[in-house]
Amino acid sequence: MRFRSFFEWKEKIKRGEIDVYYVTYLKELGFKIKEGEKPFVYVDVYVNGFWKRNVPAYKIEQTSKISKRRTDIRLLDINNENLCISLYVINKSAKKSRDTKQKSYDSKIFKTTNYSKTRETLLYQLKKEVIYKMVSEGRLQVIGYHKQFENYLILYKYKEYSFHIPTNFVPKDITYLGEIESLISSESNIKTIKFSEAKLLLKTYLNK
Repeated sequence: MRFRSFFEWKEKIKRGEIDVYYVTYLKELGFKIKEGEKPFVYVDVYVNGFWKRNVPAYKIEQTSKISKRRTDIRLLDINNENLCISLYVINKSAKKSRDTKQKSYDSKIFKTTNYSKTRETLLYQLKKEVIYKMVSEGRLQVIGYHKQFENYLILYKYKEYSFHIPTNFVPKDITYLGEIESLISSESNIKTIKFSEAKLLLKTYLNK
């Protein structure tokens, strides 16, 4: 049995002309090969100018449904500790998008560049709105400001957690804390709250 392409193979399956499947198509359909099953038959497929020999093919009876993994998102208590940890997680994720944006731009992968830029912007906006609300409720304190390159960053703090928000002007009436001479790392050392949980908590807090 041979096919001029995987597309031809798939189309013949859809038309009911054959009933043997290649592994990638089975995965698309939500099936996996049962443990211990051997290929029902081997076929040849023409790929990129060459014949790919002995591609394994299976009957649907040799497969089982792939069970969808359930991911429960905890709704955490809204307290200063959880809010700050969630801000930290969101902040680091935004910085990862910042780094991905630059790398993909340098590699001329502009679709990824645009996606990363949008994601970074949305996460930083969420961070800013949460910080402003926390300050208004006395949950965070303004400590001072740093200068980073040509930008000014206002520093907010609660216990050991600290966050920067950029500003376009030189802040007045708060302490100058010196210069930051490099980009702040995107590396994260907090694993207690997942990204999805952090995002849900912060959005829930804003909507209170």
